[in-house]
Amino acid sequence: MSRPEPQLRRVPSNGITIAVHDWGGDGAPLLVVHGNSFLGRLWDVTLRDLWPDYRPYAMDLRGHGESDVPPSGYSRFDHAGDIAGVVDALGLVRPYVLGHSVGAISALLAAGLHPGRFGPMVLVEPVIRPKATPDNWVPSSATLALGEQARRRRHQWPSRRAAFENYLTKSAFSTWQPEVLALYVEHGFRDLPDGGIEIKCPGWVEAQGYEASPTANPWPHLATVDCPVLLVRAETSRLFSEAIVADLLATLPDARAVTVPERSHALPMEDPLLVAHLARAFFTERGRSPR
Repeated sequence: MSRPEPQLRRVPSNGITIAVHDWGGDGAPLLVVHGNSFLGRLWDVTLRDLWPDYRPYAMDLRGHGESDVPPSGYSRFDHAGDIAGVVDALGLVRPYVLGHSVGAISALLAAGLHPGRFGPMVLVEPVIRPKATPDNWVPSSATLALGEQARRRRHQWPSRRAAFENYLTKSAFSTWQPEVLALYVEHGFRDLPDGGIEIKCPGWVEAQGYEASPTANPWPHLATVDCPVLLVRAETSRLFSEAIVADLLATLPDARAVTVPERSHALPMEDPLLVAHLARAFFTERGRSPR
């Protein structure tokens, strides 16, 4: 069976329009949510492996990819509302969920705010503030510095080849599989009238993804998550600590964790087929038959 090219759908959600890349087929519904500054098509290598047993719906978060770019509303709660709205708009019944980073914690928050709406979740490196923190907690200076870097980052290139070759030299992308980096350059940029390209996710949107942490405390809502959860931690990650994993395991009613050795926070881009393997194994064990 030949693998499909996902079809772009635009659905109303939470007062805006969210883009969803629908892989089609009759497999079990799988909602897929990317991390900050990225987009749904970045998951293509993973999703080709999961299709056709699963029918992936890879959404673009607000401000990303082909979704609307509202002037505000980039907290974890806003993303969680968008995720729940996409489930409603598509008529999905307890879909499986695969998420990374900001997308992972937003999906988990959506499950806590809307019990009974989601099936088993595989969450890779969900970015969440420490549990034992005061209401006026702020992220580290290093995290806040990421927001300033995002605002200053170069956003236009003369060509996709030029962007790809430049990213190959950057430490942030050095561990990515080249095929995944090519997907980012192909789908994460828009063409300009002068023949150049521009990143679809504006720098100020990416910055708000980092700076929203102080205003979003998901912890009070996580005890009501009623779906099985697999937490995937990358061994060398500095964003998803063992202490936070322990707090999540103590808070979520039905969760377990696995650590992937010698991988970083960018695990889905470093080893997309391993992520597919982890997802398939957990979904098969904890969910209904995919076919």
